Amino acid sequence: MAPNPVNAVPAIKAAVRGYRASESSARDLILTVFKVLDDNLDLTASTINGLVDLLDEEDKKQDLLGSWRGFNLEVCTLVFIPVIQLELIFFTKSNGAIFLTSCLNRSVMNTQESLQVAS
Repeated sequence: MAPNPVNAVPAIKAAVRGYRASESSARDLILTVFKVLDDNLDLTASTINGLVDLLDEEDKKQDLLGSWRGFNLEVCTLVFIPVIQLELIFFTKSNGAIFLTSCLNRSVMNTQESLQVAS
């Protein structure tokens, strides 16, 4: 699950304590869980939904759920839309062969795949 499970549980427990005591926001709690779980949205969703069930105060539950919906929408928009917009496809010619090349640029990594389509 988490890249460093030894530190994951204490980090999430501390974030929950801070949220319950109103020392931190719901968004802070969500972001901590998201980062501890290596930016995995599915695992974060499961964890947040489980935490909602453990909260006693109805206001805290609603606050956490509302913040989760906003965070989920924001992350999905930031992660998926730019990737689609930044894909480039072009043809190149090398030694008499024509290649179709797809470059997908991401903030951290560049991926380039080529496919020979004619020679």
